[in-house]
Amino acid sequence: MQVGGHVHEKTLILSGAIIARITVQREATRQCALLAEQELDTYADELDLDNRLKDEVLLLTAHELDISLRSIGEQVQVIEHHPSQQLERASHSGVEQKALDQMCTWGNEMREG
Repeated sequence: MQVGGHVHEKTLILSGAIIARITVQREATRQCALLAEQELDTYADELDLDNRLKDEVLLLTAHELDISLRSIGEQVQVIEHHPSQQLERASHSGVEQKALDQMCTWGNEMREG
């Protein structure tokens, strides 16, 4: 009976060691999963912030572009209605003439588009 008892005792010790190892591995896996979840939450928060900042920049850029385009359109209308006055004020350098031509082109495109 002594031999059988030792085998049973060794089996219980071995089973306990296996259970303890499984428990430790499960806890380590759980800790890794929690850490990964926290990292994903942090990453999601950073993405949300980046998206909000991107939206603000796009909104501001669109607003500034709209103001600039309206201003160009108004200047084109003034030039179209009073071209002689605008040309008298300009020194007629190549750069200024190109700018006036471009503004007229943009004004026409804006009306057509």
